Amino acid sequence: MTLGDLHRASDVAKGYLSELVNETEDTQRRKPSAETLFAVGTALSVTVGDLLGKTLPSPKDMAAWPPGLEEYVRANDVPPEEARMLAGISARGRTPESAGDWEHVHRTIMMYSEKRS
Repeated sequence: MTLGDLHRASDVAKGYLSELVNETEDTQRRKPSAETLFAVGTALSVTVGDLLGKTLPSPKDMAAWPPGLEEYVRANDVPPEEARMLAGISARGRTPESAGDWEHVHRTIMMYSEKRS
């Protein structure tokens, strides 16, 4: 997939994608937003955790999930791929801790990703 293809599939600016892929002294410190990572991951059919090189807990191993996530996933019938994506989230060093926190994070991600569809 070319950067142009990824740009069209993710709706992330081609120049910004180029900066992320081709690190230089000016771009080494760039940290894409969760929305950008989600859009790129969706376009590539991978998770945000996959993009970050993180191993995510299996949806079948809910015991390894952060607090509150299992409760939120079960109560809201969250699809497995979205639950897996949520399991890998760390919000600026602090992972959500309650089902309500997870609902807020999930709705925010879905709100931004739906605008790109």
